Amino acid sequence: MNSHEEQAVDARVLEALKGVMEDDYGDLIRAYIQDSTSKIQRLRDAVANADASGITAITHSLRGTSCNMGALTLAQLSHALEGLSNAQQWDAACIQVTRVEAEFVRVRLVLTAELNLLP
Repeated sequence: MNSHEEQAVDARVLEALKGVMEDDYGDLIRAYIQDSTSKIQRLRDAVANADASGITAITHSLRGTSCNMGALTLAQLSHALEGLSNAQQWDAACIQVTRVEAEFVRVRLVLTAELNLLP
């Protein structure tokens, strides 16, 4: 299975979160979407400015929250971007941040659909 066929978000993780968070589940999803949107904007700026320490901080945070939400491909892409930044491969990092952004679009679509299913 290639990355385009993989689920943007692991449904099993969402089910587990729903069970744990109960009435706060929707708030968790909304907070993740809002926070990640901000992180990706900051990440784009950090890559454009070749700010390796900024990229490391943002990708570390994005990777952790994405793993917690079941967005494993987004977490993997963020980790790869961090590696490119550490190696100062800025042209490749510019391409990778675009991949991160595209994957976040997929994740956001799944999570927005999940929100629409809530009572």
